[in-house]
Amino acid sequence: MLKPDEHEILKLLSSFGALRRNQIVEYFQPRMYGNISRILTALCTKHCICHHTKQGTFSLVCDKDWKNESIVRAFDVFLQMRGERTEAYRAEEPAQLHFFRHGEEYEIVDVRPGEERQILYRLRDRRLQYIFIVRTPDQIPCLQYEDAFVFCTVLEGTVEFYQLEKENQNE
Repeated sequence: MLKPDEHEILKLLSSFGALRRNQIVEYFQPRMYGNISRILTALCTKHCICHHTKQGTFSLVCDKDWKNESIVRAFDVFLQMRGERTEAYRAEEPAQLHFFRHGEEYEIVDVRPGEERQILYRLRDRRLQYIFIVRTPDQIPCLQYEDAFVFCTVLEGTVEFYQLEKENQNE
């Protein structure tokens, strides 16, 4: 029988696929802070989750999407931006995550080099605020989009934000 904290971690992993230990710890801080390692070990022992040591991630045993690095990067951005009681949800492609903050709707989109035009073409809702994760700041000029003023890079869990000034956006 699973404990309530174990259910919470399973729910998180079922929503987002694979996440790193530090992402799980930060998501549940301070409520479960000291118990995360014990809970993850117990869930691995019960064969509810897998620990992918090479990637450093945990996922549900049945999850075929555990190598989705875009979700892991998007979750890092969400953890940096979330407020109290902010929930994130998997988004429809091309976005990875969808969340609400201060009455605004956001989607986080991971953009690989060379996919900039394709991503812009596939964005579906002009009312959303888009946050683009780019591999390098050189991609930013290729993503001129009226509702995207936030760009970031994510390297090994460290998020660096770039703000595009509106006056440059209109040129």
